[in-house]
Amino acid sequence: MGYCKMKSLLLYVAFVMCLVNWGCGHREVKEEKFVIEGEVENCNTFMKVAVVDIEKGKEREIASTIVSNGTFRLEGKVEGYVMGELRFRKGTADFVKVKVMLENANYQVKMASPEEVQKTNDVFQRRQMVSVKGTKGQEELSEYENETLDAERNLDNKLKASAFSWVGNLPEDSVKKSNEEIRVLRAKLQGISESFIKRHPNYFVSAYWVEKELNTFFQYTAEEQQARLRLVENNPDTARVNRMKRVLPGMLKYARLCDYTDFEVENVKGDTVRLSGLMAKNGYVLIDFWASWCGPCRKAIPHVRELYRKYPKELQVFSVSLDEKPEEWKKAMAEEKMEWMQLRCAGEMLRDVAMGYRLSSIPYLVLLNSEGKVMCATNSVDDVINQLESALKN
Repeated sequence: MGYCKMKSLLLYVAFVMCLVNWGCGHREVKEEKFVIEGEVENCNTFMKVAVVDIEKGKEREIASTIVSNGTFRLEGKVEGYVMGELRFRKGTADFVKVKVMLENANYQVKMASPEEVQKTNDVFQRRQMVSVKGTKGQEELSEYENETLDAERNLDNKLKASAFSWVGNLPEDSVKKSNEEIRVLRAKLQGISESFIKRHPNYFVSAYWVEKELNTFFQYTAEEQQARLRLVENNPDTARVNRMKRVLPGMLKYARLCDYTDFEVENVKGDTVRLSGLMAKNGYVLIDFWASWCGPCRKAIPHVRELYRKYPKELQVFSVSLDEKPEEWKKAMAEEKMEWMQLRCAGEMLRDVAMGYRLSSIPYLVLLNSEGKVMCATNSVDDVINQLESALKN
């Protein structure tokens, strides 16, 4: 009888193991992927549709196809949750771009006829003529976009208007006014976005935007960055949250009010000195990175001069040229009549500057407070003026 019980038990265990093995095998065979099925009304012309990964700033096309008889189907695979874009193209230009919170799931897309879409030049109105449904993450993304739509459209329209007007060489006052309007609109959009994230910390789109803001330089203090990450630490997009936790320590080196990076420079006599040896112990410091061949840099010089003359006691100004040839630097310096401290940083010296301040374009202006903390690092003189005047008032 004992034998029969043992035999029955072994048979039961074998049966269970078969089920487990079948289940494991089934999961291994199954290939997870996303499927996007779409309909385009009255599509009588040749049109391509693609889905693109826009996560890293370097766009990567995942899949593409041709709309046939008003329908299309896209398939692909992603790891976790990825911010993507559906792009509809006629000829060589994308005429509609719609964000998609991609995961390995099924999506349904409906778009109005291409002729109807192209009747408007408003990219936001075009975006609303495409419906994407299928996942909770996509519903959350749509909710976010609906809430930020007006603020984003107003900013976009202002940026376009400013770009066209600047071509006509507007008076300086008009340019300043336009820049201030853009700054206010950006702040409004940022405020709406942050409010949304605070109310919906568990939305996939919230984790996406927190990571996007985490990867900015000298915009937020260390405390602000840490608070943002704490806000979404229980977000279901665990892969993204864990990635942010790994990246955070390195990004805090570039937080607003972090310690400034010291570096070597060459003075007008050709001597190599360190910036720290030239800085006064008290007061604010402005470092203006420029070059003789840079048109926008030369246009910014009068504003730097204005700050130098307006705050002779409060502000110490250094212009640091990135010119490779000393003679070109000195020629431009004489032409611009730059009476404040002039320095040059080129070749191997430039490595520490590029890493320490994430210098990738010029003009690039870095404002330090009296404690040697980075208050501002920007391509805009207006940002420096706003930061400095605000600090001096307080």
